Amino acid sequence: MTVLSMLRHGALCLLFLGFPLATSYAAVKALPAHVLESIAAREYHASVHAHELQAPNRAQGFRTRFRDDGIELVERDSSAQSLLRLSLVQWGRADHLQSADLGVLVANEVRVERRSNTLTEWYINTPEGLEHGFDLAQAPPGRGALEFHLQSDRPAQWMHADLIEFGGAEDTLRYSKLRAWDAAGRLLPTQMVLADAHRVVIRVDDTDARYPITIDPLLQRTADIVRTSGQSGAEFGTRIANAGDVNNDGVDDLVVGAYRFDSNGLTDNGAAFVYLGPDFTTSTFLSVNQAGAGFGAGVGGAGDVNLDGFDDVVIGAPGFDGTAGTNSGAAYVYFGGVGTFDATADATIQGPASSANMGAAVRGVGDVNNDGIDDLAVGVPRYNPGGRPDQGGAFIYYGASNFNTTADAVLAINDLSVNSGNALASGDVNGDAINDVIVGSTGYESSANFINEGAAVVYFGGVVTIDTTPDAILRSGQVGATGGASVAVGDFNGDGIGDVLSGAPLSSAATTEAGMVQVWFGNTGSFDTLVDVTLFGTDMVEDFGRSVATLPDINDDGREEIVVGAPRSYNGFGLRTGEVKLYFSAPNGFSSSPSLVLEGTQTDALFGNSVAIGRFNSDSLFDVAAGEPALDISPGVNNGAFYLYFGQSIKVFKNGFE
Repeated sequence: MTVLSMLRHGALCLLFLGFPLATSYAAVKALPAHVLESIAAREYHASVHAHELQAPNRAQGFRTRFRDDGIELVERDSSAQSLLRLSLVQWGRADHLQSADLGVLVANEVRVERRSNTLTEWYINTPEGLEHGFDLAQAPPGRGALEFHLQSDRPAQWMHADLIEFGGAEDTLRYSKLRAWDAAGRLLPTQMVLADAHRVVIRVDDTDARYPITIDPLLQRTADIVRTSGQSGAEFGTRIANAGDVNNDGVDDLVVGAYRFDSNGLTDNGAAFVYLGPDFTTSTFLSVNQAGAGFGAGVGGAGDVNLDGFDDVVIGAPGFDGTAGTNSGAAYVYFGGVGTFDATADATIQGPASSANMGAAVRGVGDVNNDGIDDLAVGVPRYNPGGRPDQGGAFIYYGASNFNTTADAVLAINDLSVNSGNALASGDVNGDAINDVIVGSTGYESSANFINEGAAVVYFGGVVTIDTTPDAILRSGQVGATGGASVAVGDFNGDGIGDVLSGAPLSSAATTEAGMVQVWFGNTGSFDTLVDVTLFGTDMVEDFGRSVATLPDINDDGREEIVVGAPRSYNGFGLRTGEVKLYFSAPNGFSSSPSLVLEGTQTDALFGNSVAIGRFNSDSLFDVAAGEPALDISPGVNNGAFYLYFGQSIKVFKNGFE
């Protein structure tokens, strides 16, 4: 079977094309593009099955059944489990509502209409979701705004002016993106409210509107996996990371930090949760018994540092008061193994000095000393050797069958207030087949004129030992930008050598603190410090680049893709819900506009504060995870959440997901 993938707002979507198994990929590839597009589009057409009109939506994972009194959305799989029944029951002016007519159903490809004398209710089935709209030929009698009353069989929750949610967790459906316009194309003021838990009211101000007018909201499914915190103030999802395959079942697992979690009667001792894929139904709880430790402020997959065939996990607690003093910090290593994840730390790394904040960032960095065993990096952003306050750095621990907690290398810049170690990444950026380490240094200043410009600092791996002298300092070049706040490595130009990706979320290059992300292409020999790609945030104080990640080649062009978290960005309705933006490579580089945008659901919930990539289900394809640490779950605040969006294969189109 040949497959075609499409990406749309809020979902990673999969279309199966109906070619027989014997059809070769070469034959399919040879088909004209318009033929392939036609085949893909036809699947979304409405048709009669078992004496009912229905339309499948592979991208959203549901099927719409069109009934006399409305619609029913069901699971697209064989279970056909009901997700939502939604019906228009009344409409008109607030003081002159009338009952909705059953009308006559008329289908034309992806569009289905329910026609009555004065109102046409319509649906358009697309990969982005099910558009649900109304065409009104003339103004109805009465006074006040237009109202359309919709009855649902599932409880609804009002999220904000542009978003109603039905259901919960993976069954959540969003009713959003409401627009209305008149015959002149003028947008009309609109809002959605709840009259009660099962009745949604759409209001439209049609003052001076030229009829006919159109009202157009959209029904979509949310992420494939949604997990939330049951504790107010925990900030669950501040940090998330691919844990690797800790139980060796062939599926990546996820580790989620909640650095302000309270347990055992302690405040802000923090916690981390290890979720095993592919179900992510239960988690192993990890913590420490010290108030204010901030355990979970740093989380990461460690790789297999003890050479037992299972991936390991590392958790940072930068506020831990260790043997070296207050806030010296610590990092805890947990070895993977068969079955459930063991909650007892197998190794504890103590911070080197008071206020060092060891563990602010933690991660496995692969094999940086060429001995065939994975190694570990731990950030200490306020480390101050030699009287250099906040110099910071990263401590490297070489893996071994008898893994020990003595640092084997210290990666630092001999200057004050550099704050090295707030972010870490690794990959081969100089083409010698040995992993290198990238250390984010948000306080780096190339001169007094570039206060807090920040940088991503490159240290080359080597035979026996990693180079502890910076091999390249990749500056943001912008005052106050805090470059290096997030770092990653990926091959973005298809030359087989890793490139460095660095987020500068406070950059004002585009507009005030909109943020930016920069890419430096790797090469053999010395590292070229000239910026090759720059992407900019578009909103003031967007925090674009607060998190970054590399998505392995999605569009089959031999180049990897860029994932950027912008937790303070605005949606299309002026609400700061946060976004995760994906940029797919193209022959001429990366477009300034994202290829896909995943949106948060709640204002100021910091969706995209952290992102992670992995194979989190059983299909061997890469998936995207996003944290939303400030999500409020009534009556709590800042409970937090994370979301998983499952990736899909693309074998037909090579030019993106259009």
